[in-house]
Amino acid sequence: MTAAEDCPLVELRHYHMRDLAAREYFDRRSKAVTFPLFVKYGFRIRRFWADAANPLDVHYLVGWESEEEKERLWAQFRSDPLWTQMVEADGYVAPMEWAESVMLVSAVEPETVF
Repeated sequence: MTAAEDCPLVELRHYHMRDLAAREYFDRRSKAVTFPLFVKYGFRIRRFWADAANPLDVHYLVGWESEEEKERLWAQFRSDPLWTQMVEADGYVAPMEWAESVMLVSAVEPETVF
């Protein structure tokens, strides 16, 4: 499988958590639900980073071969029973205060590797 950074499209996802408890829940949920679904559907995840100045902000990269692939895999992810059971559970509150996504394409290739 192609690494995220080698794909023609790279999605930078940025989540801002409501508070530290929400961030801790996000981390647990990621390990228990999100990461297994990423593997199941073949998501090319580079890794997750926390903002050094604000640990409530989490960023990660996802590599895509095309916009169609991105839409198809996110739709499969969101309709998976593991995901839908979690978000439809009584009392579920999304840990994010807000989220954003930016699609990146390669711009300038360095002549040497940094």
